[in-house]
Amino acid sequence: MLMSLATLLITLSSIFRSRAALQLENLALRHQIGVLQRSARQRPKLTAVDRLSWVWLSRSWSDWRSGLAIVQPDTVLAWRLAEYGPQSVVALTDPVQHESERLRLGELRQWPVQQVPLDLRRRPVLVGHIEDFDVLFHLAAYVRTEDDASDVRINDNGTRWLLEELGERLRNKHLVFTSSISAVDTTRAQDGWMDAGTECCPRTEYGRSKLNAEEIIKAESVRLGFTYSILRLPIVYGPGYRPGGMFGFCREQLPKKTLGS
Repeated sequence: MLMSLATLLITLSSIFRSRAALQLENLALRHQIGVLQRSARQRPKLTAVDRLSWVWLSRSWSDWRSGLAIVQPDTVLAWRLAEYGPQSVVALTDPVQHESERLRLGELRQWPVQQVPLDLRRRPVLVGHIEDFDVLFHLAAYVRTEDDASDVRINDNGTRWLLEELGERLRNKHLVFTSSISAVDTTRAQDGWMDAGTECCPRTEYGRSKLNAEEIIKAESVRLGFTYSILRLPIVYGPGYRPGGMFGFCREQLPKKTLGS
């Protein structure tokens, strides 16, 4: 009896959640139809109320992106960001390494975000001044995994220098660091699976520099009193992927049928 009651409650809860999602989707679509009708054949004109409506929807509805028809998700995120003012996010930007980064920086400049130059290859790292902050996203930042150039030291030495320069400003803050599965090396993964307990034995200088950076962050978090999250990211393929490397090689060789099965 208790099991049946629990199943019924779970089913009813699922129905209500689905109904709420449908109502939000209906509201989103009706709102955009209203904008289109108001604008007739001209380019849709969005008012401050329209922007506030989508900001609210994006916070209240987990699947809000699926209801978009006349604006892009990035546009809504920019409106959310603008609520807090340009000072809410500061982008620390390294010198450009390749053309795709130049394009991304161009896109970033369209957002209401302050940019402060830095150079993780030398000291001082910070070229400009940054105000106080709550969370530091550190993307360190030399990604040419096939190279053993000295600039790969951006990943570990650059991380150490950045933390040292920020010093006490990091106390009671949170650091998010993007590392790489290269810090572990997939050859040590049993049955092809990798987790936090997989032995770290990087094969490349890039992987070693990422692993060094992880250890630096762990040690400095104790000394400076900040918390951290380390994300070991895999290779991602998609629009704007970095030229060269494995994906560039495959793209060149597949038409020639030179890759073995």
